[in-house]
Amino acid sequence: MKQKKWLLAGGLLLVMCLIAAGTQQIWSMKMPKKQAVQPLKEPSKKQLTFAFNSYGSDTEMRKVIDAYNHSNSDDALIQMLTIPRENYTRTLNMLMASGEGPDVFAVQSDWITTYMYKNWFKDLSSDIPESMKKNYSKWALTYGSFNGKQYAIPYGLSTVRLAYNKELFRLAGLDENRPPKTLNELKETAARISQKQLGNQKYGFVWPLGEDWYGFMQSMEIPMTYSGVTLFDFRTGKFDTTGYVPWMETMLTMKMNGSLFPGDLSMKYDTALTQFAKGNVGMMLVSSSDVYRLENELKLSVDWGVATPPALDEEKAGAGALMLVPEPVIGINSATPHSEAALHFWQYIHSDRVIGELYQKDVVIPVSSRIQQDYPNTRTSSKFTNFLPTDVESFYPLQPILLDSTITSSVVNQDHFGWNNRLKAYRDVASGTSSVNDMLQAETQRLNTMLQSAVQMGSVSMQNYMDSSFDKRHPIGK
Repeated sequence: MKQKKWLLAGGLLLVMCLIAAGTQQIWSMKMPKKQAVQPLKEPSKKQLTFAFNSYGSDTEMRKVIDAYNHSNSDDALIQMLTIPRENYTRTLNMLMASGEGPDVFAVQSDWITTYMYKNWFKDLSSDIPESMKKNYSKWALTYGSFNGKQYAIPYGLSTVRLAYNKELFRLAGLDENRPPKTLNELKETAARISQKQLGNQKYGFVWPLGEDWYGFMQSMEIPMTYSGVTLFDFRTGKFDTTGYVPWMETMLTMKMNGSLFPGDLSMKYDTALTQFAKGNVGMMLVSSSDVYRLENELKLSVDWGVATPPALDEEKAGAGALMLVPEPVIGINSATPHSEAALHFWQYIHSDRVIGELYQKDVVIPVSSRIQQDYPNTRTSSKFTNFLPTDVESFYPLQPILLDSTITSSVVNQDHFGWNNRLKAYRDVASGTSSVNDMLQAETQRLNTMLQSAVQMGSVSMQNYMDSSFDKRHPIGK
């Protein structure tokens, strides 16, 4: 009997448990999910995307963003997009054209006018304080403006120099304190180094053509301004690429005699810098933006020197000012849903303290005169001081941007622009598949035909680009 009572009691207990479980399940099913009690959470911060591209390293800029995210008191966090440098412009253009562009972005000089024309920049005219504007030259403010509106201000500049390996100079019996001053001397010096290092996989000069900007602009068009050679003549209002014939012929001769580092047509700029840092290259043209990368990231240990880029010949040396190049300007996407937060971040990265500290770390040369004075670069252990602007250097006015009339309001392709086809012409010459003179004469004619068409359509006004008294030694005035 006792056993039966225990069994009965156990059965009743089991039934009660099942009923309770079922009741709980039914209650849970009927209970609206929104009524479920959840722990309180802090509101999430807005995520702003930032596309950045510079002529040098972005390591320190990432540190700037990390510092901003840690100290920022508002509700925004900055996420820096990872875009390979060689694909940066194309990727950014695709994002902007698709309406998925980053909130804040950097744009190179060739595309600034296009972004203004497309209304992709937010108008900052009323957001930039006068205290900031007064420390920039008229040229700098004009550079980032369009139709009377201010969209950006160049925060930094880059200079170009001939870097050379003193050790390879000594081994070749050359004077390490006398780098080549002309193209002919460059050719002879490169040949001497290559001959002395035959079999050691060390070469006199490297010409990285895997990226058009570094291969043709930084290595050719910019250095040739020191000889008075410019792509656009502001006195005549005409384009002219024939001035680069001597440079192209010199490079092709060096390629034939084994003075150039192999693989020039496909060589990326980072690869060329790495080879120089390892001591396998006698000479190459580099910018001030490369110093940080060479000394801190590539751990360059060779004894190297810095010199003015070689001129066409001794008579042409100094015939024009050596061009200063603005770093890609940073603007705000006009379509950003976080306009106020984006402006706060834009003001932060353009602040005296941020740019000044980057200057002191050998990352960038400020455009602002006040920052240069308040944050002097005094490091003597770095070659960076050899890249600071001199009296023979200057910015240049913007040349006409030749936009094809077939461009639509939503599609932007690099082939729409005269400059992209110009680089293709240069590449054909560098590959040896086209005559130097014939190709550059044909390209000159093509550019001027496009310019004439742009003037007739009204997209280019020549009064903005012509100056009969234009002085190549002082392109933006004394």
